[in-house]
Amino acid sequence: MSNGTGAGLAANVGTVAVACVDRARVAYVTNTSGNSVSQYSMGAGGGLAALSPATVVTGTYPFSVTVGPSGRYAYVANLNSNNVSQYSVAANGTLSALSPALVPTGSGPAAVTVDPSGRYAYVLNNFAGTVSQFSIGPGGGLTSLSPATVPAGAFPFAISIDPTGRYAYVANNGSNTVSQYSIGSGGTLTALTPATVATGSSPYVVTVDPTGRYAYVANNGNDTVSQYSIGTGGTLNPLSPAVVAAGGAPQSVTVDPTGRYAYVTNNFDDTVSQYSIGTGGALTPLAAVATGPGPTSITFDPQGLYVYVVNSGDNTVSQYSLGTGGVLTALTPASVLAGNGPQSVTTTYAP
Repeated sequence: MSNGTGAGLAANVGTVAVACVDRARVAYVTNTSGNSVSQYSMGAGGGLAALSPATVVTGTYPFSVTVGPSGRYAYVANLNSNNVSQYSVAANGTLSALSPALVPTGSGPAAVTVDPSGRYAYVLNNFAGTVSQFSIGPGGGLTSLSPATVPAGAFPFAISIDPTGRYAYVANNGSNTVSQYSIGSGGTLTALTPATVATGSSPYVVTVDPTGRYAYVANNGNDTVSQYSIGTGGTLNPLSPAVVAAGGAPQSVTVDPTGRYAYVTNNFDDTVSQYSIGTGGALTPLAAVATGPGPTSITFDPQGLYVYVVNSGDNTVSQYSLGTGGVLTALTPASVLAGNGPQSVTTTYAP
């Protein structure tokens, strides 16, 4: 399930491929200080277990990871080496570098996502304020489109694509805006009118809900979540109220596959804010739950039964089951180890 990203960050952010339930379920976590991706299998009860090898090499300071909808290829945005690592995914979930292993991007790639068709990929260049756009070949390799980049706002951090694959949204941390685009038949982005909408302070991630009717933005600078409806032409329209309270320094948003609940990681509070989603898309706060220190990214497993949170403060991933009323309950064990400086998590069915 793609939530930006991862962001996604990316937020997004996590990626789920549509697949039969007998396929392996796996998770990947980027380790910014370790220049690696941790790779895990997912047990029947949702618990993560390290694959062999436990990690694979990336570029420098991997900030975001995503998997295409087929589950066959994975991509990592390497913030400090200005490139994307690209991998094939084996049936057991292990990653193998494609050839070439790295594809150039713009300056400071912070997030990467793949459209629902699996034909196009987009990379946010945080330092350059642009989006690199690529086609995905039959073997999973990225090739730059023309133009190779389109403008975004200042210091973009996360990108989300609506479930139809017609619209894309970018959270601009330095502009306090979301850029909004249509996606053409050849995969290129074209700014909508208006090209941007206002957010709260220092938006970190944008996530479109599974119905494609609502979008949510975590505002890192003023501890809120902006909430929007999505119009027929893809433009974002603030709900009433336009924002709801989150915890300290929210960094990631995910929505459960039914579209009934939303979750936000609060980096300063070491919590996850939980919300129910009303019929008009507005969020109603539930009680927050504890995580490890410095939670960054959050995502669901492919079946929508379990939730995983990356904790940058102690190099772990917290793991939860989704209970009645949308409340998260810690699994046993409550967390598993990641590498050094974990930042982004995504899940998928292996091919």
